[in-house]
Amino acid sequence: MDILLAALGSAGDVHPIIGLAVALKERGHKVTIIASPYFKSLIESVGVEFIALGSLDQYLAALENPEMWDPKKGFKVVVEDCVLPMMRPLYDIITSYDPNKTIVAATSLCLGARLAQEKHKFPLATIHLQPSVIRSIYRPPLLPLVTLPKRLPPIIVKLLYSAIDFFLIDRMLGPGLNEFRKELGLSKVNHILGHWINSPEKVIGLFPEWFASPERDWPKNTELTGFIHFDGSKEKEQLTDEMASFLGEKEQTLVFTAGTAMKHAKDFFQASVNATLKLGKRALLLTKYASQLPEKLPPTIKHVEYIPFSIVLGKIGAFVHHGGIGTCGQALSAGVPQLIIPKGYDQPDNAARLESFGVASVIYPENYNAETASEKLSFLLNSARVSEQCQTIQKKVDFSKALNASCEALERLAR
Repeated sequence: MDILLAALGSAGDVHPIIGLAVALKERGHKVTIIASPYFKSLIESVGVEFIALGSLDQYLAALENPEMWDPKKGFKVVVEDCVLPMMRPLYDIITSYDPNKTIVAATSLCLGARLAQEKHKFPLATIHLQPSVIRSIYRPPLLPLVTLPKRLPPIIVKLLYSAIDFFLIDRMLGPGLNEFRKELGLSKVNHILGHWINSPEKVIGLFPEWFASPERDWPKNTELTGFIHFDGSKEKEQLTDEMASFLGEKEQTLVFTAGTAMKHAKDFFQASVNATLKLGKRALLLTKYASQLPEKLPPTIKHVEYIPFSIVLGKIGAFVHHGGIGTCGQALSAGVPQLIIPKGYDQPDNAARLESFGVASVIYPENYNAETASEKLSFLLNSARVSEQCQTIQKKVDFSKALNASCEALERLAR
C-alpha cells in the first residue's frame, strides 16, 4: 500500500509528518512525503521518499514577507502565496497514483488532497496539528483574525462563524477553489474551513484529549492520537561538552526562539537579551537568521542556529517561544516552564491552553520587553506551583503511544 503524506507550511508543520512517515515505513509501508523542496534533504536523510510541492524560491519568498507574521494580514498571505498556488500541483501529484492502492493523509490546508478524494475517491485522512483548526460553537478557539467574545450562546457563535465565512474566509479561498472545482465537474462549496476541509472518512488530531477535549460538534470521525515528536535528532544524541558546560546549572539557563521560519524578530531577540542580563542568567538564542540578533552578545548569551529541543529543553530553567504546537508539545514533554509570545495563527489558542494548565505565562508581542519578560520569567523560575504542574503534565506526554495510534488510524483507511 502506498501512503502519501502531504504537508504545507514551515518546519513546525512538516516535522510531525516526517516523524509519522518514518514510523509508517518501519511498519512496512511505502511512504512518500509531498512538501516544499526546502525539506528535501532532511526527508531523504531519514530514508523517506520525497516529492517536491512548489519551488524553493516560493518557500523562501514567503519567509521574506513580513506580512506573513502579521496577526491580521498573515492568513491572507498564506492563502494567496501558499494554499491556492499549491492546490493544483498537489492534486496532480496525488491523482497520478491509483486510488485503489493509495492512502492519503494531508495537513489542514492541503486543498488539492481534499479535491483528489472528492473527485477520484482517494482514501483521505485530514490531519490537524492543532485544535484551533477544528471549529466549535461550544468552545471557539482563540484566533488573531477574529476574536469572539467569551461565553456567547452557541447560536450566536454559529451566526458569527457564518458571517466570518461569508465576509472573510470564503472570499479569500472560494474563488480560486471553486474555479478549479468547476473545471473538475464539482459543485461550488462554501464554509470551506468550517466544514469542507475535513475529510468525511477520517480527521486526525495530532494532539491529546487532555490538551483539547473533543467538542460535540467536531466532525464525528475525529480521532485524537497525541503529539508526535520529530526534531531531526539522532537516537541517543547528546549535548557537546562545550554546550553542556555553557548551560551549567538548569535553573541558570534560558532558551529563546521565535520559530524556525521567522526572519523578522529583531525586537524580540533584543528584548530577550536585555531580560536575560536583567535576571543575571545565561541564554541560548535559537535562530538560523543571525541578522536578527544584536551585533555583539555578552559571554553569558550564545547564538545557535539549531539544536534539537529533545536534548536541550530538559536541561534549562525556562523556554521562551512563539507558541507553535510542535514547540509546545516538546516543551511539555521536557517539563520546562514556558513563556509564550504568540503572534498569529494557532499560537494564541495554544498559549491560552498552556496558561490554563499552569505551565506557562503569556505576553503578546506588543507588550514584550525586558521588564515584562524578566518579571514573567522570574515568576516561572521561582514558582513551586508551576514546577509541580510542569512535572504533572510531563507525565501525560507519550510520543511513542501517539505515533503508534496515528499509524493505526491511517492503516484503518486501507480498503
